[in-house]
Amino acid sequence: MKKFAALALAVTLAACASSEKPPVGPVAPTTPSGPVFQLRPASFAQLPGWTENDPHPALDAFRRSCAAQTRRDDSAAYGRTAAYGGTVADWRAVCAAAADAKDARAFFEANFTPHEVIARSDQLRRLTGYYEPVVQARRTPQPGFEEPFLARPADLVQIDFAAFDEAAGMSKQIAEDVMKSIAPILADDVEARAGEALSERLERRFKTSMWGRLTSDRKIVPVPKRGELDLRSGVLGYARACDVYDVQVQGSARVQFEDGIQMRMAYAAQNGWKWNSIYPQIRDRGAASATKQGVCDWLAAQTPEQVRAAMNLDPSYVFFQLEPIRDPLAGPNGAQGVPLTPLGSIAVDPAFHPYGAVLFVDAENGLRRLLVAQDTGGAIRRGPVRGDVFFGTGDAAFAAAAAQNAPARFWTLLPNTLAPQRIAMN
Repeated sequence: MKKFAALALAVTLAACASSEKPPVGPVAPTTPSGPVFQLRPASFAQLPGWTENDPHPALDAFRRSCAAQTRRDDSAAYGRTAAYGGTVADWRAVCAAAADAKDARAFFEANFTPHEVIARSDQLRRLTGYYEPVVQARRTPQPGFEEPFLARPADLVQIDFAAFDEAAGMSKQIAEDVMKSIAPILADDVEARAGEALSERLERRFKTSMWGRLTSDRKIVPVPKRGELDLRSGVLGYARACDVYDVQVQGSARVQFEDGIQMRMAYAAQNGWKWNSIYPQIRDRGAASATKQGVCDWLAAQTPEQVRAAMNLDPSYVFFQLEPIRDPLAGPNGAQGVPLTPLGSIAVDPAFHPYGAVLFVDAENGLRRLLVAQDTGGAIRRGPVRGDVFFGTGDAAFAAAAAQNAPARFWTLLPNTLAPQRIAMN
Protein backbone atom coordinates (compact mmCIF):
# COMPACT_ATOMS: atom_id res chain seq x y z
CA MET A 1 0.00 0.00 0.00
CA LYS A 2 2.98 2.32 0.51
CA LYS A 3 3.84 1.95 -3.15
CA PHE A 4 0.26 2.82 -4.07
CA ALA A 5 0.31 5.88 -1.83
CA ALA A 6 3.56 7.04 -3.38
CA LEU A 7 2.18 6.54 -6.87
CA ALA A 8 -1.03 8.40 -6.03
CA LEU A 9 1.00 11.24 -4.57
CA ALA A 10 3.18 11.50 -7.67
CA VAL A 11 0.20 11.46 -10.02
CA THR A 12 -1.69 14.02 -7.98
CA LEU A 13 1.28 16.36 -7.78
CA ALA A 14 1.66 16.17 -11.54
CA ALA A 15 -2.00 17.05 -11.96
CA CYS A 16 -2.10 19.86 -9.43
CA ALA A 17 1.29 21.58 -9.71
CA SER A 18 1.16 23.23 -13.13
CA SER A 19 3.79 25.87 -12.30
CA GLU A 20 6.77 26.30 -10.05
CA LYS A 21 5.80 29.88 -9.23
CA PRO A 22 2.62 31.39 -7.83
CA PRO A 23 0.35 32.68 -10.60
CA VAL A 24 0.15 36.43 -11.00
CA GLY A 25 -3.30 38.03 -10.73
CA PRO A 26 -6.68 36.27 -10.48
CA VAL A 27 -6.83 32.70 -11.71
CA ALA A 28 -10.01 31.01 -12.89
CA PRO A 29 -10.70 27.80 -10.96
CA THR A 30 -10.18 24.59 -12.91
CA THR A 31 -13.04 22.97 -10.98
CA PRO A 32 -16.10 24.87 -9.74
CA SER A 33 -16.17 25.14 -5.97
CA GLY A 34 -19.09 24.05 -3.83
CA PRO A 35 -20.62 20.72 -2.84
CA VAL A 36 -20.38 17.76 -5.20
CA PHE A 37 -24.17 17.76 -5.41
CA GLN A 38 -27.24 18.69 -3.42
CA LEU A 39 -30.63 17.12 -2.67
CA ARG A 40 -33.48 19.62 -2.68
CA PRO A 41 -36.90 18.53 -1.32
CA ALA A 42 -39.69 18.47 -3.89
CA SER A 43 -43.18 17.01 -4.30
CA PHE A 44 -44.63 14.38 -6.59
CA ALA A 45 -46.57 17.14 -8.34
CA GLN A 46 -43.22 18.60 -9.40
CA LEU A 47 -42.09 15.40 -11.14
CA PRO A 48 -42.70 15.88 -14.89
CA GLY A 49 -45.16 13.28 -16.15
CA TRP A 50 -45.38 11.50 -12.80
CA THR A 51 -49.04 10.56 -13.26
CA GLU A 52 -48.46 9.28 -16.82
CA ASN A 53 -45.52 6.91 -16.20
CA ASP A 54 -45.92 3.27 -15.10
CA PRO A 55 -44.18 2.74 -11.73
CA HIS A 56 -44.92 -1.01 -11.46
CA PRO A 57 -41.57 -2.14 -12.94
CA ALA A 58 -39.85 0.07 -10.36
CA LEU A 59 -41.87 -1.55 -7.57
CA ASP A 60 -40.80 -5.01 -8.78
CA ALA A 61 -37.19 -3.83 -8.90
CA PHE A 62 -37.44 -2.23 -5.47
CA ARG A 63 -38.68 -5.49 -3.95
CA ARG A 64 -35.60 -7.25 -5.32
CA SER A 65 -33.33 -4.58 -3.85
CA CYS A 66 -35.11 -4.86 -0.51
CA ALA A 67 -34.54 -8.62 -0.46
CA ALA A 68 -30.79 -7.96 -0.74
CA GLN A 69 -30.62 -4.98 1.61
CA THR A 70 -32.74 -6.32 4.47
CA ARG A 71 -30.43 -9.31 4.88
CA ARG A 72 -27.89 -6.84 6.27
CA ASP A 73 -27.59 -5.41 9.79
CA ASP A 74 -29.79 -2.45 10.73
CA SER A 75 -26.76 -0.30 11.46
CA ALA A 76 -25.17 -0.89 8.05
CA ALA A 77 -25.14 2.04 5.63
CA TYR A 78 -27.82 1.60 2.98
CA GLY A 79 -25.17 2.54 0.42
CA ARG A 80 -21.66 1.67 1.54
CA THR A 81 -19.86 4.23 -0.62
CA ALA A 82 -22.79 6.51 -1.51
CA ALA A 83 -23.16 10.05 -0.24
CA TYR A 84 -26.67 9.59 1.20
CA GLY A 85 -29.23 6.94 2.10
CA GLY A 86 -29.09 6.52 5.86
CA THR A 87 -28.94 3.01 7.29
CA VAL A 88 -30.65 -0.26 6.45
CA ALA A 89 -32.95 0.34 9.43
CA ASP A 90 -34.25 3.53 7.75
CA TRP A 91 -35.58 1.43 4.85
CA ARG A 92 -37.03 -1.60 6.63
CA ALA A 93 -40.53 -0.16 7.01
CA VAL A 94 -40.84 0.84 3.35
CA CYS A 95 -39.43 -2.53 2.27
CA ALA A 96 -42.03 -4.30 4.40
CA ALA A 97 -44.78 -2.13 2.89
CA ALA A 98 -43.51 -2.86 -0.63
CA ALA A 99 -44.00 -6.59 -0.16
CA ASP A 100 -47.79 -6.21 0.06
CA ALA A 101 -48.30 -3.14 -2.14
CA LYS A 102 -50.81 -3.53 -4.98
CA ASP A 103 -50.93 0.04 -6.33
CA ALA A 104 -47.35 1.07 -7.13
CA ARG A 105 -48.04 4.78 -7.49
CA ALA A 106 -49.97 4.95 -4.21
CA PHE A 107 -47.18 3.03 -2.47
CA PHE A 108 -44.43 5.44 -3.52
CA GLU A 109 -46.54 8.54 -2.84
CA ALA A 110 -47.41 7.32 0.66
CA ASN A 111 -43.94 6.26 1.73
CA PHE A 112 -41.43 8.55 -0.02
CA THR A 113 -40.51 12.20 -0.50
CA PRO A 114 -38.84 13.24 -3.77
CA HIS A 115 -35.60 15.22 -3.70
CA GLU A 116 -34.21 16.84 -6.83
CA VAL A 117 -30.55 15.99 -7.47
CA ILE A 118 -28.73 19.27 -8.08
CA ALA A 119 -25.36 18.66 -9.76
CA ARG A 120 -22.50 21.09 -10.20
CA SER A 121 -22.04 22.84 -13.52
CA ASP A 122 -18.99 20.75 -14.42
CA GLN A 123 -20.79 17.42 -13.99
CA LEU A 124 -22.35 15.48 -16.85
CA ARG A 125 -26.15 15.29 -17.00
CA ARG A 126 -27.06 12.49 -19.36
CA LEU A 127 -29.28 9.42 -19.58
CA THR A 128 -28.36 6.55 -21.89
CA GLY A 129 -29.54 2.96 -22.22
CA TYR A 130 -28.21 -0.58 -22.26
CA TYR A 131 -29.65 -4.02 -22.87
CA GLU A 132 -28.98 -7.75 -22.78
CA PRO A 133 -28.00 -9.10 -26.22
CA VAL A 134 -29.04 -12.50 -27.55
CA VAL A 135 -26.01 -13.96 -29.27
CA GLN A 136 -25.46 -17.05 -31.40
CA ALA A 137 -22.48 -19.01 -30.05
CA ARG A 138 -20.60 -22.25 -30.59
CA ARG A 139 -18.89 -24.55 -28.10
CA THR A 140 -15.89 -25.01 -30.41
CA PRO A 141 -14.34 -22.52 -32.87
CA GLN A 142 -16.01 -22.60 -36.28
CA PRO A 143 -15.87 -20.30 -39.33
CA GLY A 144 -17.51 -17.04 -38.32
CA PHE A 145 -17.46 -18.04 -34.64
CA GLU A 146 -13.84 -17.63 -33.63
CA GLU A 147 -13.68 -15.06 -30.85
CA PRO A 148 -13.70 -16.64 -27.37
CA PHE A 149 -15.58 -15.74 -24.22
CA LEU A 150 -13.11 -16.24 -21.37
CA ALA A 151 -13.85 -17.33 -17.81
CA ARG A 152 -12.48 -15.43 -14.84
CA PRO A 153 -8.90 -16.58 -14.15
CA ALA A 154 -8.44 -18.35 -10.83
CA ASP A 155 -5.68 -15.94 -9.76
CA LEU A 156 -7.74 -12.78 -10.36
CA VAL A 157 -8.43 -10.72 -7.22
CA GLN A 158 -10.40 -7.55 -6.58
CA ILE A 159 -8.86 -4.92 -4.31
CA ASP A 160 -11.44 -2.92 -2.37
CA PHE A 161 -9.79 0.46 -1.81
CA ALA A 162 -12.90 1.77 -0.04
CA ALA A 163 -12.28 -0.71 2.79
CA PHE A 164 -8.68 0.48 3.17
CA ASP A 165 -9.81 4.10 3.09
CA GLU A 166 -12.44 3.48 5.76
CA ALA A 167 -9.90 1.72 7.98
CA ALA A 168 -6.93 4.06 7.55
CA GLY A 169 -8.23 7.32 6.02
CA MET A 170 -5.74 7.00 3.17
CA SER A 171 -7.41 9.49 0.81
CA LYS A 172 -7.44 12.15 3.55
CA GLN A 173 -3.78 11.49 4.39
CA ILE A 174 -2.71 11.77 0.76
CA ALA A 175 -4.70 14.98 0.25
CA GLU A 176 -3.14 16.55 3.34
CA ASP A 177 0.37 15.52 2.28
CA VAL A 178 -0.08 16.89 -1.24
CA MET A 179 -1.51 20.21 -0.06
CA LYS A 180 1.38 20.65 2.39
CA SER A 181 3.76 20.14 -0.52
CA ILE A 182 2.15 22.49 -3.02
CA ALA A 183 0.62 25.16 -0.78
CA PRO A 184 3.80 27.32 -0.89
CA ILE A 185 3.57 27.59 -4.69
CA LEU A 186 -0.16 28.34 -4.84
CA ALA A 187 -1.84 31.70 -4.64
CA ASP A 188 -4.08 32.08 -1.59
CA ASP A 189 -7.28 32.25 -3.65
CA VAL A 190 -6.35 29.00 -5.40
CA GLU A 191 -5.25 26.92 -2.42
CA ALA A 192 -8.72 26.34 -0.95
CA ARG A 193 -10.24 25.37 -4.30
CA ALA A 194 -7.30 23.07 -5.07
CA GLY A 195 -7.73 21.36 -1.70
CA GLU A 196 -11.44 20.80 -2.28
CA ALA A 197 -10.89 19.44 -5.79
CA LEU A 198 -8.07 17.15 -4.67
CA SER A 199 -10.05 15.73 -1.74
CA GLU A 200 -13.06 15.10 -3.95
CA ARG A 201 -11.02 13.30 -6.60
CA LEU A 202 -9.19 11.12 -4.09
CA GLU A 203 -12.35 10.19 -2.19
CA ARG A 204 -14.01 9.13 -5.44
CA ARG A 205 -10.92 7.20 -6.54
CA PHE A 206 -10.84 5.29 -3.27
CA LYS A 207 -14.48 4.31 -3.73
CA THR A 208 -13.56 2.24 -6.78
CA SER A 209 -11.91 -1.17 -6.90
CA MET A 210 -8.84 -2.41 -8.71
CA TRP A 211 -8.22 -5.79 -10.28
CA GLY A 212 -4.95 -7.70 -10.05
CA ARG A 213 -3.34 -11.12 -10.30
CA LEU A 214 -2.19 -12.95 -7.20
CA THR A 215 1.21 -14.50 -7.95
CA SER A 216 2.63 -17.70 -6.47
CA ASP A 217 4.79 -15.63 -4.10
CA ARG A 218 1.68 -13.77 -2.81
CA LYS A 219 2.20 -10.53 -4.68
CA ILE A 220 -0.52 -8.65 -6.55
CA VAL A 221 0.48 -7.56 -10.04
CA PRO A 222 -1.48 -5.94 -12.91
CA VAL A 223 -3.69 -8.11 -15.10
CA PRO A 224 -2.49 -8.29 -18.73
CA LYS A 225 -4.09 -6.08 -21.34
CA ARG A 226 -6.52 -7.62 -23.84
CA GLY A 227 -3.74 -8.13 -26.39
CA GLU A 228 -1.59 -9.95 -23.83
CA LEU A 229 -4.20 -12.46 -22.61
CA ASP A 230 -4.06 -16.16 -23.44
CA LEU A 231 -7.19 -16.58 -25.57
CA ARG A 232 -7.00 -20.37 -25.33
CA SER A 233 -7.35 -20.64 -21.54
CA GLY A 234 -10.72 -20.86 -19.82
CA VAL A 235 -12.84 -20.64 -22.98
CA LEU A 236 -16.60 -20.73 -22.34
CA GLY A 237 -17.69 -20.55 -25.98
CA TYR A 238 -17.09 -18.76 -29.27
CA ALA A 239 -18.98 -16.10 -31.23
CA ARG A 240 -18.41 -13.34 -33.77
CA ALA A 241 -15.78 -10.86 -32.63
CA CYS A 242 -18.23 -7.94 -32.73
CA ASP A 243 -20.77 -9.90 -30.66
CA VAL A 244 -18.21 -10.79 -28.00
CA TYR A 245 -17.13 -7.17 -27.76
CA ASP A 246 -20.73 -5.95 -27.55
CA VAL A 247 -21.40 -8.41 -24.71
CA GLN A 248 -18.37 -7.02 -22.90
CA VAL A 249 -19.74 -3.49 -23.31
CA GLN A 250 -23.23 -4.47 -22.13
CA GLY A 251 -21.95 -6.68 -19.32
CA SER A 252 -23.84 -9.88 -20.09
CA ALA A 253 -25.87 -11.70 -22.75
CA ARG A 254 -28.00 -14.70 -23.47
CA VAL A 255 -26.06 -17.05 -25.71
CA GLN A 256 -27.66 -19.78 -27.80
CA PHE A 257 -25.41 -22.69 -28.71
CA GLU A 258 -25.67 -24.89 -31.81
CA ASP A 259 -27.64 -27.54 -29.87
CA GLY A 260 -30.37 -24.99 -29.11
CA ILE A 261 -29.49 -24.62 -25.43
CA GLN A 262 -29.67 -21.01 -24.24
CA MET A 263 -27.63 -19.82 -21.25
CA ARG A 264 -26.57 -16.52 -19.76
CA MET A 265 -23.01 -15.29 -20.30
CA ALA A 266 -22.84 -13.31 -17.06
CA TYR A 267 -20.26 -10.74 -15.97
CA ALA A 268 -17.63 -12.25 -13.66
CA ALA A 269 -14.68 -9.83 -13.52
CA GLN A 270 -12.51 -7.52 -15.58
CA ASN A 271 -8.82 -6.94 -16.13
CA GLY A 272 -8.76 -3.43 -14.65
CA TRP A 273 -7.56 -1.53 -17.72
CA LYS A 274 -9.44 1.64 -18.69
CA TRP A 275 -12.12 1.09 -21.31
CA ASN A 276 -11.23 2.55 -24.72
CA SER A 277 -14.09 1.75 -27.09
CA ILE A 278 -13.10 0.21 -30.42
CA TYR A 279 -16.20 1.66 -32.11
CA PRO A 280 -14.90 5.18 -32.88
CA GLN A 281 -11.41 3.80 -33.47
CA ILE A 282 -12.62 1.35 -36.10
CA ARG A 283 -14.77 4.06 -37.69
CA ASP A 284 -11.61 6.11 -38.10
CA ARG A 285 -10.06 3.11 -39.85
CA GLY A 286 -12.79 2.88 -42.46
CA ALA A 287 -15.95 1.47 -40.90
CA ALA A 288 -19.17 2.98 -42.22
CA SER A 289 -20.19 4.10 -38.73
CA ALA A 290 -19.35 3.68 -35.08
CA THR A 291 -22.49 1.59 -34.51
CA LYS A 292 -22.40 -2.10 -33.67
CA GLN A 293 -23.58 -3.03 -37.18
CA GLY A 294 -21.03 -0.78 -38.83
CA VAL A 295 -18.24 -2.35 -36.79
CA CYS A 296 -19.55 -5.89 -37.46
CA ASP A 297 -19.58 -5.26 -41.22
CA TRP A 298 -16.07 -3.84 -41.14
CA LEU A 299 -14.66 -6.70 -39.05
CA ALA A 300 -16.26 -9.28 -41.35
CA ALA A 301 -14.20 -7.93 -44.24
CA GLN A 302 -10.86 -8.16 -42.37
CA THR A 303 -8.31 -10.96 -42.05
CA PRO A 304 -8.04 -12.79 -38.70
CA GLU A 305 -4.85 -10.86 -37.93
CA GLN A 306 -6.58 -7.53 -38.64
CA VAL A 307 -9.53 -8.52 -36.47
CA ARG A 308 -7.18 -9.35 -33.62
CA ALA A 309 -5.38 -6.02 -34.00
CA ALA A 310 -8.71 -4.15 -34.01
CA MET A 311 -9.97 -5.88 -30.88
CA ASN A 312 -6.69 -5.14 -29.13
CA LEU A 313 -7.25 -1.40 -29.60
CA ASP A 314 -9.20 -1.63 -26.33
CA PRO A 315 -6.93 -2.86 -23.51
CA SER A 316 -9.87 -3.56 -21.18
CA TYR A 317 -11.36 -7.04 -21.00
CA VAL A 318 -14.42 -8.51 -19.30
CA PHE A 319 -14.45 -12.13 -18.07
CA PHE A 320 -17.65 -14.19 -17.82
CA GLN A 321 -19.34 -17.15 -16.24
CA LEU A 322 -22.06 -19.36 -17.73
CA GLU A 323 -25.34 -19.46 -15.80
CA PRO A 324 -28.73 -21.09 -16.40
CA ILE A 325 -31.63 -18.76 -17.22
CA ARG A 326 -34.05 -19.37 -14.38
CA ASP A 327 -36.50 -16.55 -15.15
CA PRO A 328 -36.85 -15.69 -18.87
CA LEU A 329 -38.57 -12.40 -17.98
CA ALA A 330 -35.77 -11.13 -15.71
CA GLY A 331 -32.50 -9.61 -16.79
CA PRO A 332 -29.00 -10.51 -15.64
CA ASN A 333 -27.78 -9.72 -12.15
CA GLY A 334 -26.60 -6.14 -11.76
CA ALA A 335 -23.80 -4.92 -9.52
CA GLN A 336 -26.15 -5.10 -6.53
CA GLY A 337 -26.41 -8.85 -7.10
CA VAL A 338 -30.13 -8.89 -7.99
CA PRO A 339 -31.77 -9.51 -11.39
CA LEU A 340 -32.35 -6.35 -13.41
CA THR A 341 -35.90 -5.33 -14.31
CA PRO A 342 -36.57 -4.03 -17.85
CA LEU A 343 -37.47 -0.32 -17.61
CA GLY A 344 -37.30 -0.64 -13.84
CA SER A 345 -33.53 -0.71 -13.23
CA ILE A 346 -30.85 1.92 -13.77
CA ALA A 347 -27.06 1.85 -13.59
CA VAL A 348 -25.55 4.72 -11.60
CA ASP A 349 -22.31 5.72 -9.95
CA PRO A 350 -22.51 4.13 -6.46
CA ALA A 351 -20.27 6.88 -5.11
CA PHE A 352 -23.31 9.15 -5.44
CA HIS A 353 -26.42 6.94 -5.25
CA PRO A 354 -26.79 3.81 -3.11
CA TYR A 355 -27.87 0.55 -4.68
CA GLY A 356 -31.58 0.32 -3.98
CA ALA A 357 -32.13 4.07 -4.37
CA VAL A 358 -35.41 4.98 -6.08
CA LEU A 359 -34.80 7.53 -8.86
CA PHE A 360 -37.19 9.43 -11.10
CA VAL A 361 -35.61 10.55 -14.39
CA ASP A 362 -36.77 13.14 -16.89
CA ALA A 363 -34.79 13.02 -20.14
CA GLU A 364 -35.05 15.71 -22.80
CA ASN A 365 -35.97 13.09 -25.42
CA GLY A 366 -39.17 12.30 -23.50
CA LEU A 367 -38.19 9.31 -21.35
CA ARG A 368 -39.73 9.73 -17.90
CA ARG A 369 -39.49 6.74 -15.60
CA LEU A 370 -39.27 5.66 -12.00
CA LEU A 371 -36.23 3.38 -11.68
CA VAL A 372 -34.18 1.64 -9.01
CA ALA A 373 -30.38 1.88 -8.84
CA GLN A 374 -29.13 -1.70 -9.16
CA ASP A 375 -26.10 -1.60 -11.44
CA THR A 376 -23.06 0.44 -12.44
CA GLY A 377 -20.46 0.68 -15.18
CA GLY A 378 -17.28 2.52 -16.02
CA ALA A 379 -18.92 4.77 -18.61
CA ILE A 380 -21.46 6.18 -16.14
CA ARG A 381 -19.08 7.09 -13.31
CA ARG A 382 -19.34 10.72 -14.30
CA GLY A 383 -21.55 12.38 -11.71
CA PRO A 384 -24.85 12.23 -9.79
CA VAL A 385 -27.01 12.97 -12.86
CA ARG A 386 -25.53 10.30 -15.13
CA GLY A 387 -27.40 7.03 -15.59
CA ASP A 388 -27.94 4.07 -17.89
CA VAL A 389 -31.46 2.61 -18.15
CA PHE A 390 -31.80 -1.17 -18.56
CA PHE A 391 -34.22 -1.75 -21.46
CA GLY A 392 -34.41 -5.54 -21.41
CA THR A 393 -33.35 -8.39 -23.70
CA GLY A 394 -33.16 -8.81 -27.46
CA ASP A 395 -33.41 -6.71 -30.61
CA ALA A 396 -36.27 -4.43 -29.52
CA ALA A 397 -34.45 -3.61 -26.30
CA PHE A 398 -31.29 -2.92 -28.31
CA ALA A 399 -33.11 -0.46 -30.57
CA ALA A 400 -34.61 1.38 -27.61
CA ALA A 401 -31.32 1.47 -25.70
CA ALA A 402 -29.39 2.70 -28.73
CA ALA A 403 -31.88 5.54 -29.20
CA GLN A 404 -31.65 6.70 -25.58
CA ASN A 405 -29.03 9.40 -25.25
CA ALA A 406 -30.16 12.74 -23.89
CA PRO A 407 -29.59 15.29 -21.12
CA ALA A 408 -31.73 14.58 -18.08
CA ARG A 409 -32.83 15.64 -14.61
CA PHE A 410 -32.86 13.26 -11.63
CA TRP A 411 -34.88 13.05 -8.42
CA THR A 412 -34.22 10.55 -5.66
CA LEU A 413 -37.11 9.34 -3.51
CA LEU A 414 -36.20 9.00 0.18
CA PRO A 415 -38.30 7.24 2.83
CA ASN A 416 -40.36 9.74 4.79
CA THR A 417 -38.30 8.93 7.91
CA LEU A 418 -35.30 10.42 6.10
CA ALA A 419 -37.16 13.30 4.51
CA PRO A 420 -37.79 16.12 3.97
CA GLN A 421 -34.29 17.48 4.25
CA ARG A 422 -31.92 19.68 2.31
CA ILE A 423 -28.62 17.92 1.88
CA ALA A 424 -25.29 19.12 0.49
CA MET A 425 -22.93 16.29 -0.41
CA ASN A 426 -19.35 17.47 -0.01
